[in-house]
Amino acid sequence: MINNNRFSADDDNVRSERLVLLSSNIDTFAGDLDYVGARLTWAQNASGIWEAARTVDEEKESHRLTFSRFSILFSCATRIHDLN
Repeated sequence: MINNNRFSADDDNVRSERLVLLSSNIDTFAGDLDYVGARLTWAQNASGIWEAARTVDEEKESHRLTFSRFSILFSCATRIHDLN
């Protein structure tokens, strides 16, 4: 159930729920909304596209954190080496 129409204020989880509902139910209402072609295809696939994008963002963040940790460790190792 969509609790409100404030989609611009959705967090990622609410956006996911909203798009699951859209993708799951669009075929029922597509005729009344005159959704055909690319617009209908987008609505049918919106949830999957959103989840794929979230996965990429999570992977990027994981890589960013790994690189950040590596940079800190490398910096520490360099300083220890310079002290010796």
